[in-house]
Amino acid sequence: MFRKPDGSTGVSFNKFINNAFPNLAADPHQFDRLPNTGQDMLFSYQLSQSNPYALRRDSFYVGGAVENDKLSDKAFTALQKHDVLSDIGMVDTTKIGPKFTNQLAFLPQTRQRMLINLLFWWEQECARLGSLNEQAQQLTQRIQQLQSEDRRETKGTIEELTMELKSVTAKIRQKPSERGVDTQENAVTDPPAYQY
Repeated sequence: MFRKPDGSTGVSFNKFINNAFPNLAADPHQFDRLPNTGQDMLFSYQLSQSNPYALRRDSFYVGGAVENDKLSDKAFTALQKHDVLSDIGMVDTTKIGPKFTNQLAFLPQTRQRMLINLLFWWEQECARLGSLNEQAQQLTQRIQQLQSEDRRETKGTIEELTMELKSVTAKIRQKPSERGVDTQENAVTDPPAYQY
């Protein structure tokens, strides 16, 4: 239904037909995927924040899931209200339920799907970043421990650990479009190389 200029309501037959009988020839998800450029922009934007894990009010606009910053702010508020986002903006996709489309009824269905894709993707990115940051922290602690011992035989180990720390730091900064498929998987599932 829609509102006519004279104030009365009407029904769009074309919208009804398109929703009732979707075009089966086209890929149904071709328009609701989060574009790679959106992922890269959101990733860079989040890393520039003090808490990169927490989404901000304009994150959905930066990531390309919504059309402007006002809708991004409105979506952020609605997602917080329904506990999909915490007070500080941390994502919990387990709270996305069957009423999600009603909770964000102000967004078209395609944009809702893009928003869901963004939320699930960002939750995976947070897991990846958490794993890599933990590895970097463990490597840094081990390097500091070896440096405090100040023994000749640890010099080679320190150099190896420093090279590995540089590699992990590079992975943290790597944009989604720059990663290979196995690089993404390994970053999340592999345990730290050095067990202490």
